[in-house]
Amino acid sequence: MKFIFSFLIPFLLLLGLIYVLVSAYAIYSVTHPTVSAESIDPSSYFIHFEGFTYKTKDTLSLPGWFGAAKPSAPVIILCHGYGETRSKILGLADKLHGAGFSVVLPLLRGHSADRGATTLGWLESDDLLSMVEELKRQKWLQAQKLGAWGMNTGTFTILAAFQKGLPLKAVAVDTPFLSVQDYLNFRLRQFVADQEIFRPWLTNHLFTTLILRNPMVDTPALNVNAWKEHPKVLVITTLTEKGPSQKASQMLAAFPDTKVWKIAATRQEELSGPMLDAYDQEVVRFFQQVSW
Repeated sequence: MKFIFSFLIPFLLLLGLIYVLVSAYAIYSVTHPTVSAESIDPSSYFIHFEGFTYKTKDTLSLPGWFGAAKPSAPVIILCHGYGETRSKILGLADKLHGAGFSVVLPLLRGHSADRGATTLGWLESDDLLSMVEELKRQKWLQAQKLGAWGMNTGTFTILAAFQKGLPLKAVAVDTPFLSVQDYLNFRLRQFVADQEIFRPWLTNHLFTTLILRNPMVDTPALNVNAWKEHPKVLVITTLTEKGPSQKASQMLAAFPDTKVWKIAATRQEELSGPMLDAYDQEVVRFFQQVSW
């Protein structure tokens, strides 16, 4: 009995403390990704971009770039992926702008040292709605001619914004997922090298308190089957896709006006050279085929 009180209980308490600390650190690492400084800006592509900022519901001030085409041109919102910045997708923005589209590139929350934590797309979708209202106020945007492209968390951002009322006519989604929990699981499993011991407790008990900082916040999976209207959709996925992204692609593919494009690698895999150019051109063609 003395052994239990002297050694075993302190050991278990220490083990529990280590478990909590590692869990908290894992959540913090996922919600505060390491992001390189934006290496290039729109001037590198000789596009005239206006910089703007907009306020979120929780008073964050987020920046964006707006590249205007003709006043009546459709506007394509480009949402970068997890751990990325806007500079990584300027090439795609340049090709869309060259094809006659206006383009908007917001920097998503959690991707700059002073701009909060990422919520993997959930609060970002509210941010997107706030951004669109700001652009409408500045008369830069026509709401009836809106499209969007996104990658992983950027994809969830635009799909959640659509579900919340953003009137998107067309979306191109690269590596989509329909649940923040699914993507959190994916990132946490990477963090702990697939050691299943951490994952259930992390996602079930720390998600709302440490990520959203409000235990009452509900983050349901997107219910695409209940959507009364559907945008035209281009699903971009890999030939070997599996897991939550595969499930999301299959659900989106059931829409009446959806095209699924399976390729060897997507922009998530750091495309370059001819493969990157072919990718961008396919996205441009998709938006050109929309009846705006």
